[in-house]
Amino acid sequence: MTFLLAPLCKRVVGVDGDAKRVEAAKQRAKRLGIANAEFHVGDLERDGYGKLVPGGAELIVAHLFLSKPMMQHVHEALVPGGAFLFTGFGPRQWQEAGGSSFAHREEEVRGWLEQAHLRVEALEVEDTKVRFRELSDARAYLGEDRVKQWLKDGRWDKLVAGFPKQRGLTESRLTGLARR
Repeated sequence: MTFLLAPLCKRVVGVDGDAKRVEAAKQRAKRLGIANAEFHVGDLERDGYGKLVPGGAELIVAHLFLSKPMMQHVHEALVPGGAFLFTGFGPRQWQEAGGSSFAHREEEVRGWLEQAHLRVEALEVEDTKVRFRELSDARAYLGEDRVKQWLKDGRWDKLVAGFPKQRGLTESRLTGLARR
């Protein structure tokens, strides 16, 4: 998201908990000549945005990461009238494999936003069914790291058991806009 926003903003700050991803983003920005983007390793649930955006932010964007503590930090970091634009996993994310622990219901996220004193302007769930001809296609789509995790936690077995009937996976996205 940082690379999409950089041409439109004076300053963009990207945050990720994975140091390797942050370093890769720094190198990519350098290769692309993007000088108004900075990248930090951080835990937005614990630390928030305060040190990263002293004086407040006009826009905070969260991509595939939503949590109640993070939303409270969003409120604290936004200037009055500032916007919070987000996409997270919706309630039916990978339902065929037993779901995702990072998936949230619309009502749950609405409650978090309201508790954080953020005014909901839009909140919507969109589901897309990704179809596969063969189980090997699903495996390639997921990638070996995810398949390894699913083998450990039992989701791969659930997917395999239901595959002859389902032949796919649901991608569920919860997208919204809220303001301080």
